[in-house]
Amino acid sequence: MPDHDTGPASSTGASRAAPNMLAALPVVGLGAAGAVATSALLLRVPPRYLPWIAPQDSAPPPHGPVVAHRGSRQEGLPENTLAAFQHAVASGADVIELDVWMTSDGQIIVHHDRTLSRMTSGADDRDVTAIPYASFPAVLSPPADQLTRAVPDGAPPPRVPLLSEVLDVLPGHVGLNVEVKHHSAELVDRLHGLLSSYGRIPGDAGTTPCYWFSLSEETNALLRARDASIPRIVSERAVLGIVLAYFLGVLPLLPTVGGGVSCFGLPAMGTDVASLRSIKTFKKLPAPLVWALSFALTSSGGKDGLWLPPALAAHLRGRGMQVWALFVNEEAQARYAAAAGATGVLTDRPEWLAELVRSGELNFSEVPGEPAGGPLAAAGAGAAAAGG
Repeated sequence: MPDHDTGPASSTGASRAAPNMLAALPVVGLGAAGAVATSALLLRVPPRYLPWIAPQDSAPPPHGPVVAHRGSRQEGLPENTLAAFQHAVASGADVIELDVWMTSDGQIIVHHDRTLSRMTSGADDRDVTAIPYASFPAVLSPPADQLTRAVPDGAPPPRVPLLSEVLDVLPGHVGLNVEVKHHSAELVDRLHGLLSSYGRIPGDAGTTPCYWFSLSEETNALLRARDASIPRIVSERAVLGIVLAYFLGVLPLLPTVGGGVSCFGLPAMGTDVASLRSIKTFKKLPAPLVWALSFALTSSGGKDGLWLPPALAAHLRGRGMQVWALFVNEEAQARYAAAAGATGVLTDRPEWLAELVRSGELNFSEVPGEPAGGPLAAAGAGAAAAGG
């Protein structure tokens, strides 16, 4: 019979391996420290001089810094209605942000929640994807704080509009940011056709191209597969990946970031554990990782409900990306965002923010014109275009 008495030999092997592993720890530590130090130095180098950095999928459209969240939510008009969008445009908003779903009869509507409950004061809790558009309420009854201003002249009573109706009243020079709330290939196809018919696809003359995106990585993949030329905004999961890459010291070493998106956005919210846990993606992370991330964010410049290190903002701008601070509704937050190097601010108060910008009190950064990756990347992109 074979000899199975291998206990002492195994014990001896393990005892020999332990010192070897301990001896390797300083080498691993020095290697990690060297990688972080190298990355810290590379963060100071404009990405156009780092030849391994490739262009993102598409360049973001040029626009000013005022991004009107759902038209407006804190200036007395119901969110995601024609009245709110007309108010935002009249106030000087540079980009309109809105949310879309598809009804049971294939209509693309502008609405934030999956049900009608919040915007009907609880009177109608139907799922917007499960009913035809003709059965939607003729007039909404939103929260009282969204009904303190008179509806602009020419705007209908507050109701759930079709996206086509919004596009009809949106001037071509005003940008558009479409959040796709419904994971559906049919919706993505119909949305692409509608945006194309209104000249909102890159390459169409006379209008500002749109962004489209989803907080869901899976829906973002659908959008990218349908048309990668349309600029996209980072998903929740990709935000976490970029932030972790920044802290781990590998961000400048990555050829592209965020799955090729054109815009990076960070919310104006606390950097404490409870605030981070309120983000769906962070809820899935182990508690020690969330605690560590909270400590890192708070100790590295978090202020006034925002965390945006100037080095991170400058690096992403150098890659040709827009950098937005999200849900900014207080002056201290807006000033911090501008000082940190944000290119835009998503706000529920477009009239207020546009006035601050017009007065010269806030000056936001711009995306540089030269493509990330510098002459080598530009030459490679030109050769690819010539060959295609």
